[in-house]
Parts: sequence; structure tokens; C-alpha cells
Amino acid sequence: MSQQEKTQNVPQGRDILNWKIKTLARSPREMMITQSIFIAAYMTGCTLYMWGGWIMFSDSLYSLVGTVLAFAGIFSYFTGLLIRQKTIYNY
Repeated sequence: MSQQEKTQNVPQGRDILNWKIKTLARSPREMMITQSIFIAAYMTGCTLYMWGGWIMFSDSLYSLVGTVLAFAGIFSYFTGLLIRQKTIYNY
């Protein structure tokens, strides 16, 4: 790579330390429908798991708290994936 090619790729002027956001290429209505379906499926699975293991959870409060925290963490992770954004920084 020559010196001239290196300098052509470097941002100049106002582009330095500037950033852009790219989001998913879907309409807001489609995103809301997708999120609603995902949330309904996830909550159904969590509810069935809690209902099936209620005997164990009623014996140990720590198991219940740990499971609820794990479900909340997984839920927030997948929600973040649904609304993820890609940020491009120009240094």
C-alpha cells in the first residue's frame, strides 16, 4: 500500500470523530410485530417453566430469585438483539 492510498482512506475535516447509526432495514410496524411475537413466546415459555417447577421454587426462595434474574437477563439480551444498532465511528 502506497502513502497516497493510505491518505485517501483517512477522514478529513468535519468527518473526524463523527459517527453514523445504521438500524435494521424494517418498518417500525414490522419491528413492533416481531417484538410482540418474541415477547409473547418468551413469556409463555417462562410461565410454563415456572408453573412446572413451582414445587421446587416454593421450597427454595433462592432458586426462584435466581431463575427470575436469569430470565430477566436473557430477556434483556434478546430484546437488545431485536433493537440493535450498528454505529460507525470515523477516527
